[in-house]
Amino acid sequence: MAIVAVHLGDARDWQDVSGPAEVRTVLATYATRLARSLHSRGMLNRSAVYDFSAAVEHIHGEANFAQQLQSLHRTLMEPIVIGGRHVTIRPFIGVAICPFDGLTAEALTKRSAAAARLAQHDAHEIRFFGASDE
Repeated sequence: MAIVAVHLGDARDWQDVSGPAEVRTVLATYATRLARSLHSRGMLNRSAVYDFSAAVEHIHGEANFAQQLQSLHRTLMEPIVIGGRHVTIRPFIGVAICPFDGLTAEALTKRSAAAARLAQHDAHEIRFFGASDE
């Protein structure tokens, strides 16, 4: 099992020039894309305005999971058309895997969110939580 956190990095900049209805549409679109890409079946959480997390129950090999995360990133980078405008918000993805990064959903969620923040700080698309990240 893994928890995948997504932080929409430059969403605040976009929000400043958009209305509340547009913001809701963008967030709903990202939530749908995230759930579909990870096959999360209702295990999607919006932990803050621009932060989502999703549980991935089964990881079928490291290489396959890495490809799934790359595909997720590409999907989230696809523009959303709202009122004739193309909106693209850069996502930063953090991952924590059980049992390596924690044994509870709470610990994994916390660590995947930390990894997403570090991904943004380091300008990486995807970052796995590591022991040195604590």
